[in-house]
Amino acid sequence: SVNKKVLESLIKAGAMDSLGSRGALLNSIDRILSMSHQEQRRVQTGQTSMFDLDNGAESSALPSFELGDVEVPLKEKLNWEKDLVGAYLSGHPFSQAARELSSSAITCGQVDTEMVGQTVTVAGIVASVRVLMTRSKQQPFVSATLEDLAGSLPVLCWGKVYEQTKDLWAEGTIVIVRGKVRGREGEVDMICDEVREYKPRDSKPLIPKPEARRLMITLAQTEDEQGDLNKLQEVLNVIRDHPGHDEVCLTIATGDGVVSMAMPHMTAECGYGLRRRLLSLIPEDGLVEEAI
Repeated sequence: SVNKKVLESLIKAGAMDSLGSRGALLNSIDRILSMSHQEQRRVQTGQTSMFDLDNGAESSALPSFELGDVEVPLKEKLNWEKDLVGAYLSGHPFSQAARELSSSAITCGQVDTEMVGQTVTVAGIVASVRVLMTRSKQQPFVSATLEDLAGSLPVLCWGKVYEQTKDLWAEGTIVIVRGKVRGREGEVDMICDEVREYKPRDSKPLIPKPEARRLMITLAQTEDEQGDLNKLQEVLNVIRDHPGHDEVCLTIATGDGVVSMAMPHMTAECGYGLRRRLLSLIPEDGLVEEAI
């Protein structure tokens, strides 16, 4: 009662993994079905069957053959599982990106109403896409849903940003999005200001090239010299924990004025994770981020 289409779906979804690799089973599916049909005909005609072991009858063994081992890329397996079962079973296509981007981007599930109005960086896989038209000027824009290991987040992208990056807005693409969080009726979404495709480390530079940024940090000098030195060291350690290509400028505010410290070899990846850790050490007005 299981036809070829059903059997293919079971193999692709992983239900037959204990019998062999998915690629090998798919390659041999015609031979497997042919052997099964032969066995069914034996049963229907009253011949001895390997499945008919009642009354001590000897089994007539089916002819054997080697399945081999045909590898299927993990990405293709995950796509099969998502299409057929509605969920990823063998892993998640965002897993590697989640590990590599944990210090420079927040998860979709972390974006909540407390972040409304803030500019954040979120990474995720494009789970759904709709291309719509603005009412006023009838210009195209995209309404997409980003998904990661922690949740999902609606994202809107329009104007020049959409025109320059429309090829990135396709289901299955892993993207890094920077934009402003918006709140509507207790829900949140994100307005995209920048988007780039995620590429694993040691690969070619991301395209389009992200906008360069500068992080300006101001520390206030106090009468506690050792405490000031300790805080400076903590700030530097946080910056080192978030490596990147954005400039970092450090200024010390003293009673007599300000002293700027040259830091030509100190760079960072500006993002929510870095900002959150720095704000635990310095006041909000001592941290300014700008495009350069």
